[in-house]
Amino acid sequence: MFVTAALVCHESILSCFLYIICVDPLLQALERTPGITVASGFVGDWSAACRGVEALLRVQELTDIFQAASGQRINTSKSALVPTRALSEEECASVVAAAQAGRFPAVPYGA
Repeated sequence: MFVTAALVCHESILSCFLYIICVDPLLQALERTPGITVASGFVGDWSAACRGVEALLRVQELTDIFQAASGQRINTSKSALVPTRALSEEECASVVAAAQAGRFPAVPYGA
């Protein structure tokens, strides 16, 4: 059973605990995923460091599951992919194609 903080008034201290209960399993799943080197969260923000497009696709799958289970929605207008290195032409084309197909929030910076 999944509980979402959206069911509780946001000013309530209980909403903080319910949010943690919802987000912590997501962060744990991300940390266990091959190709994801770091997963962290604070308040309403979280991040994951991924190695390769396959890890990015897995992040998308996990966030889809999270959204369906929790009722929470990731604000894609405030989300971004930020490469930490120059992408190869093949990687760039792969990520841009995935973004255009709606798999990622937006085309990454620098692509």
